[in-house]
Amino acid sequence: MRAVMRVAILVIALLTIGTVTASAASASEPAFFECAKLSGGVYKDKLCSEPGGAKGKYELQEALGAAHEVTGKINTIHLDGEGAESAFEVGCEKSRVLGGRLTSPTSFGGVEIELANCDTGDLDCGALIGHHMHVIDLGPLAGPIGYISRGSHTVGVDLGPESGSTLAEFRCGGTGPPEYRLKGSIFGTLGGDTNTFSKGLQITLGGALGFEGAEPNRLSVEEISTTATEDLALSGTPWSLKTKSALELKA
Repeated sequence: MRAVMRVAILVIALLTIGTVTASAASASEPAFFECAKLSGGVYKDKLCSEPGGAKGKYELQEALGAAHEVTGKINTIHLDGEGAESAFEVGCEKSRVLGGRLTSPTSFGGVEIELANCDTGDLDCGALIGHHMHVIDLGPLAGPIGYISRGSHTVGVDLGPESGSTLAEFRCGGTGPPEYRLKGSIFGTLGGDTNTFSKGLQITLGGALGFEGAEPNRLSVEEISTTATEDLALSGTPWSLKTKSALELKA
């Protein structure tokens, strides 16, 4: 009888471990992977797609290091006040991601964005210091990737200031007020070639507002002289990003 009970307890324990393991696997988050050169690796090609046997030279591993730099084009981007009576509207028609990098398999850092050809339709807009009119500098920005929808394997990225809460400060129309401060973070859907190696990524704005199960992202503008603040809607053309080396986004 005692032997039977021990077997039953062992079976229950194994089933419990299996359930926990399955739950842990299903709870895994999206991450970037690289095909790294490694003597004795599992694969023989740079895309980690062909088994190498005894002659393997490459290994699939989480992407790490500053070698994974990111640059790209944004083109059109719009900042629009969400209030019913809001008059805030700024459009930038020629923008780009100057640089950035993967700081971990699940996060970006050092992202510098230049919003160019910016105006309200009537007034030119530009950074308060360090640049000329028509240009608003954002960054350095950092933030994680994560699931927008685990069921559909849709991944997002949330980019906010590396320090403080200010994304950018700028004015529209010459010198003096009104001067503005962008606060919060930029959230977008991360697309491109998922689950395959590629040097191309894409960020699309204006869809999802946050990660699954988390609070919605908030982006706001503050008029510096009055501290009056309102939420913003961010939209525009998809960001076309390039990485220095091929990466695989596993999701």
